[in-house]
Amino acid sequence: MFSREERAFVTREAQNELKLMDAVIDQLIGDFVEKIRDVGEIDELRSIFESTVGQLGFRYFTCHIVRVPGLGNRLPYVVTTYPDQWVSHYISEGYVHVDPILSQGPKSVVPFSWNDIALPDALSEVVPEDGTGS
Repeated sequence: MFSREERAFVTREAQNELKLMDAVIDQLIGDFVEKIRDVGEIDELRSIFESTVGQLGFRYFTCHIVRVPGLGNRLPYVVTTYPDQWVSHYISEGYVHVDPILSQGPKSVVPFSWNDIALPDALSEVVPEDGTGS
């Protein structure tokens, strides 16, 4: 059993760690925003995304830009780090028609994660190491 003083110390240390983590995340996001302001090529955008989300501890990401104000009727861009096998599986299984991320996207102007929305059972599996989705 911990004493009151020991519990208070642990709590202060945890709060300090959280503040430090918040500062690091704020810096990463600030750096990310600065880097993407002058992006000219989709490969450059992918590289910046990949680096930033990796530093934040995420393994995969997808950025889907549906419409960019001022660029007319250009086709949408999809930048992803999911394995090609998973993308093929996703398409062939028709997940595009039930994926809650795709319905949430147009409602949000800021990034969001799976944890921010409810998941249907059909999409609740974790992508396996080999990226097959099976």
